[in-house]
Amino acid sequence: MKKLLFRVAGILAAFSAPLLITGVAHAAADTCTWTGGGSDENFSTAANWSGCDNGTVPESGDTLVFPTSVDSDTTAGDDRILNNDISSLSVAGITVSGGTYPAGDIDNYRITGNNITLTGDLIGAPGTSYNRQMRLEIGLVAAAPVTVESVTTTAGLAIGSNNVTVTNSFFNGGLTGSGGVTLRDAPTGVGLGGPICGTADPSSPFGGDSSGFSGFVNVIGYSVSVTPRANDMLRHAAGITLDTDSTIVFTTDNGVDMTFATPIAINGGTIEARQVNEGSCTQPNSVTTITLTGSVTATGAVDVRLDHTNLTLSGAVTGGSGVSLVDGISKDWALRIGSEVFLSDTLTTTYTGNQSGTDPVAGDNQVVIVSAGATTGDVYVGGGTLKGSGTVGAITLVSGIVAPGLSPGCLASGNLSYSGGTLQIEINGATVCTEYDQQQVTGTVALAAATTLNISRLAAYVPALNASYTIISNDASDAVTGTFVGLAQGATVVVDGVTYTISYTGGDGNDVTLTVTAVDASVGAPNTGAHIIKSGILLPIFAILSAAAIIYMNFVAPKKK
Repeated sequence: MKKLLFRVAGILAAFSAPLLITGVAHAAADTCTWTGGGSDENFSTAANWSGCDNGTVPESGDTLVFPTSVDSDTTAGDDRILNNDISSLSVAGITVSGGTYPAGDIDNYRITGNNITLTGDLIGAPGTSYNRQMRLEIGLVAAAPVTVESVTTTAGLAIGSNNVTVTNSFFNGGLTGSGGVTLRDAPTGVGLGGPICGTADPSSPFGGDSSGFSGFVNVIGYSVSVTPRANDMLRHAAGITLDTDSTIVFTTDNGVDMTFATPIAINGGTIEARQVNEGSCTQPNSVTTITLTGSVTATGAVDVRLDHTNLTLSGAVTGGSGVSLVDGISKDWALRIGSEVFLSDTLTTTYTGNQSGTDPVAGDNQVVIVSAGATTGDVYVGGGTLKGSGTVGAITLVSGIVAPGLSPGCLASGNLSYSGGTLQIEINGATVCTEYDQQQVTGTVALAAATTLNISRLAAYVPALNASYTIISNDASDAVTGTFVGLAQGATVVVDGVTYTISYTGGDGNDVTLTVTAVDASVGAPNTGAHIIKSGILLPIFAILSAAAIIYMNFVAPKKK
């Protein structure tokens, strides 16, 4: 999408000649709409405008409109650069009209030249997200209650004692003033809820120094973040109110504990506390603690989400019974409210039917079940459990458990990539899918020495000598790469008194098989066929023969004498 870029030379460092927003605008003499019909891109060229005093150019008091259709193209690197060569231009408003840009639009409106003073609202193209249509490189001053919508600026916002609504916008600079700020309609991208990787910076929607702010913040349908930086906007607010669709995210750097003292009133929104690994996207090395020392008032059900950090509410808590951890959070991370400690319940997600467009994740304290007949996309197992008898895409096992079936059964998949965790196999008979587990792979099978094979013999089943179980059925002719922990080709493992020999070239030559080579006497005699007698099938026959022999010896034989 395109963005409207206002470049005003020599004003960023000292905020000289800031853009002034008074809210109560001068009467707009005309609405000047950019057509770009002239031979250059100058504001002073009448052919570039329509609606300006019968064919002239913008003057103070006018409203400037920049249609998305005029700046629409799909060629990279050819931004339309406009030049404001009109001195001391003060306009009643600037807007981008026409809604969002068409799909594939990739360039920007860019306006350079002289400063512009605004006496009305700043409205970019409504309904857009990260690619806002209006971009400024000047500081903004609100002299009355105003709305700033769909705007991105490299500078900040000074509001004095005025209340300001900021919608779908982002400021690289900071916020100053004692008025209230309402934040609405969070865009996606930079500045929202802190970054996923790197350092906990910037916060949103003001990325600069906001130590000069002292007003209240009202959050409506927005995600705001708090970092360890002393100049964060929310650290200096008099108080924060969040509605049901809003989120406050506390993001700390790797290994850094954090405290936050601003009072929070939350009406059924979400509190997130997380730790990022500074400078990388890898998992943090430890668990940190984020402590809210200010009061927390919960007037609805408040969800708490944790990521490599504990969250402690040490200040006064009202409505604490409505504050709870969502299911599926690692039990290594805790929520503490006063002296009480809360851990998350296990989250079990069951997939049925065709969900091939969904890529399940089984994280810590999470179970993913793919039911028989169901299909999903690729599955990532990182601390949780994957089980079921359906069909999935590629399986990546880093930690946690893959357990085919539901005691027992077969799980079909694409490529297997196992670098850790455990493959869990249950054996309760000689029939695949109904009596023992199997992974059925269409693709490659890559095992790592860090993946453990766990074998369970169920009930009183005693396997026969030389019985073979194909635990990974590998399609085609591609070889299995790698081995399980401590189990090289031909290695043996004893489980519950039964000795198995493992092969990675079993079955039709590229399957993983287990073959019974010994059964301990404590388990019972190996299945040689004598169990048929013990099972009672021949006992009635022996009883009849014995009775016949007794009758013969006692009654028939003496008469023959």
